[in-house]
Amino acid sequence: MPEGYKAPEKKELSEIMAMDAGDDSLAKYKASLLGPVGKEPFPTDPRNLIVEKFTVFPEGREPFSFDPNKAGFRFTIKEGTPFTIEMSFYVQRDIVAGLKYLNLVYKLGVRVDKTQTSVGSYGPSDKVIKAKVDEGTAPSGMLGRGSYQAKAKLVDDDKNTYLDVEYAFEVKKDWE
Repeated sequence: MPEGYKAPEKKELSEIMAMDAGDDSLAKYKASLLGPVGKEPFPTDPRNLIVEKFTVFPEGREPFSFDPNKAGFRFTIKEGTPFTIEMSFYVQRDIVAGLKYLNLVYKLGVRVDKTQTSVGSYGPSDKVIKAKVDEGTAPSGMLGRGSYQAKAKLVDDDKNTYLDVEYAFEVKKDWE
């Protein structure tokens, strides 16, 4: 950020919607940006961002999904396989601004990869949002095969953490 820049004060969604209440065109514009304000897909869940699942799309294979809210998930991928990872999530109650996906990968306790992906900004919606958060190619060769541990985190510009999870994967010579 430029020196001297001060981020504007955070406003509640209700304040934003109430501003310029007499301007119909502005109200329609806000509605198109923010969607159906007040419709919460999980009204009893206090979180503003709810991650439903991660889906791995390995080239040449059927995709597979896992729930990042459950600890200890692990998967296997064939060495040298290109892949994409997509996250499915809901936003409710408030705007999530500047969402970022951070992923750290370790092998034998040494960090071997760091990924930071800008996911975007989202208003509340009762519909699932899908966003690509990572893509790459699984390591290959004798040194690339083996067990990996990883830590994934979702944070926004306001320093809110929506997901902080550890998982593991195995890179093997062939699919099992």
